[in-house]
Amino acid sequence: MKKLTLLFILLISMYALSNIYSQGIPQTINYQGVLKDAAGVVVPNGDYSLTFKLYDLPSGGSALWNETKTINVVGGIINTQLGSVTPITSATIVGAAWLGITVGTGSELIPRITLTSVPYSIMSLTVPNGSITATKIADAQVVKSLNGLKDNVNLVAGSNVTITPSGNNLTINATGGGGGTIGGSGTANYIPKFTNGTTLGSSTLFDDGNRIGLGTNTPDFSLTVNTTPTLGLGLKVSRTGGGLIGLAIVEESQPTTLRGWSFESWNQKLRINAAGDNGITTLKNLMTFDRKGNVGIGTENPVYPLHISTNRKYAGYFTTDTSSSSAHAVHGEYLGTGYIDGVGVYGKSTPVDDYGVGGIFEGGHMGVQGVVYPTGSSTYFGVRGVVSVKLVHQEIDMEFWGPLLELEQV
Repeated sequence: MKKLTLLFILLISMYALSNIYSQGIPQTINYQGVLKDAAGVVVPNGDYSLTFKLYDLPSGGSALWNETKTINVVGGIINTQLGSVTPITSATIVGAAWLGITVGTGSELIPRITLTSVPYSIMSLTVPNGSITATKIADAQVVKSLNGLKDNVNLVAGSNVTITPSGNNLTINATGGGGGTIGGSGTANYIPKFTNGTTLGSSTLFDDGNRIGLGTNTPDFSLTVNTTPTLGLGLKVSRTGGGLIGLAIVEESQPTTLRGWSFESWNQKLRINAAGDNGITTLKNLMTFDRKGNVGIGTENPVYPLHISTNRKYAGYFTTDTSSSSAHAVHGEYLGTGYIDGVGVYGKSTPVDDYGVGGIFEGGHMGVQGVVYPTGSSTYFGVRGVVSVKLVHQEIDMEFWGPLLELEQV
């Protein structure tokens, strides 16, 4: 009888083993046990309702899986397959597990039974579809995609390219296009250029390792441009279609509102600006040059050779510290000829009637000095002050010579 029982078990094992390799791994776990009463006596033969539960704790906790089935018990032996009623999936057992058994409506038997490694062979030869996701693969461990490609990615050698695998190494070699190579000759330190489709030669750009020279091999600035009269100006900045163009010189270490300077060609004028941010969007005009030779400071529309407009205390401030006795901080001279009273210096201030001073002169020795060098017999004035008063239809010029006025004849 023992031999028959052993042979029967062996045949079952061989049959199950053949099923593993022919049909895949079964998704059930064999369980055998002996059921006894509280006195240790094997229970009578018959059908018993048993509930099986899997836990991730030896006591307490919530069941990860459970199934209830009726089992015919003979000689107290329980023989069943867990998972035959409620399937055990790959998500059920993810770590250590314990089996709890309840008979009928009684309490769960204690202690719970620790599962050995054998039941985990469910996952040993296959990985269920969709079980491996990107979140389960640690970053920087495997290549998850190649330029967005997944699954089977093939490296294809293009024209003049060879790919040679060797162990874990993949060597990619390329040769010159069209079966040829790119060559040529040039001068040391000159940046090369293509003289034709496959030949390199020297350009006019010279690199001494620290500076770039255009038209010179002795650059003294980061970029030095040298030209000749026959080649015209050294640098041209233009914009197709016209409109405003500019060049910004930016001091990176400055605050964004005080970055540097910009130069603009605008409406046939050249403007010099104080530039913020990137030297383009935040600008404050400092000086404007038009094509008539007029220069504007504080105005973008100069109408005189030097046109200054400001709301500050002084529109212009001139100083000199020379020791020459003929020094002039401001010198105005009329160089025209003919019978005309040209004015060397003119001051005017008439905001409203009875207000405004045409000029104020302060000196340590003389406040005002007027000198005339006559060459004829006309009436001459060293200094003349006139108040013009209109009476009805007659205009009278009255000249006032006060005690503070000194006349000197030369």
